[in-house]
Amino acid sequence: MNALDDESELELLKEQLKLFAPLTESETASLLARAATDRDAKNELLEHNLETVLEAAEERANELLDAAELFQDGSIAAAVAVKEYADRGGKPEGLTPYLRKVVDQHLDTVIAAEALAIEQAQTIVHDVQLFETAELRLRRELEREPTPLEVASLLEWTPEKVEVVSSMLFAARNIFDEEIALYLDDDAMPEADEG
Repeated sequence: MNALDDESELELLKEQLKLFAPLTESETASLLARAATDRDAKNELLEHNLETVLEAAEERANELLDAAELFQDGSIAAAVAVKEYADRGGKPEGLTPYLRKVVDQHLDTVIAAEALAIEQAQTIVHDVQLFETAELRLRRELEREPTPLEVASLLEWTPEKVEVVSSMLFAARNIFDEEIALYLDDDAMPEADEG
């Protein structure tokens, strides 16, 4: 999603959330009393607290995850928080702070997981580049295909790591080849002259 789409989606979301005015303490108490057995009461508590989720999402939006994505994740955490809070018989004045705490913790976990996934992907790309470079160097020096042990020795890796990286590279090349093949149409290829 580009930044313009994200901004439009956020503006639409903000307009929708304006429909749910903050609840009074007595309204919250009444809904909490029913929420243990009444799904509609839980949903109403959640709807009236979604602005809290949006605030948390906007505060954490960054280049990894935009506010709309974080809002979706935060909404799930908020639904769980409302249910747990109602099931435990929480007091009306504590619902929003509890929900915010749960959402904050969940979004921080989501962001950390995304950052870790990106870091791991970058490490894999780096390892594949090192593997390719070592393989090419050894191929030139030895004038043949190097063995996995020779590559492992040059890179100071374990043979198991060489095997894993080699398998990833092989799989990536196959996927690339398959994607290219989709664009090739044998019927569209010009026929060779038989002259």
